[in-house]
Amino acid sequence: MTQETALNVVMEAIDIINDLRVEDNLIPKAHDVLLVGEGGMLDSLALLTMLITIERRVAELIGQEIGLLDEASIDTQLTRLKTPAAIADLIVEIRSLSMGVGHY
Repeated sequence: MTQETALNVVMEAIDIINDLRVEDNLIPKAHDVLLVGEGGMLDSLALLTMLITIERRVAELIGQEIGLLDEASIDTQLTRLKTPAAIADLIVEIRSLSMGVGHY
């Protein structure tokens, strides 16, 4: 999976989250918008909803389930989920590791 495809999946998930929000609280569709952490746009429920949405969409596209959260500490995980671009990087990395080769 390419970075561009992964970022598109993240942006689709942001659209779904935004459909559940009031207009003055929409998440900007920018690759560097802060999603989690201090000043982040997502609370814990919205973050989980977004991650599940992303995981399902990636599975549809590649025919294989991925998990964006692992057994690492929550602080490490949140760093990897701070922005749409960081999530897209994580998707590509996980996919590459599962294939044992380069990016697809």
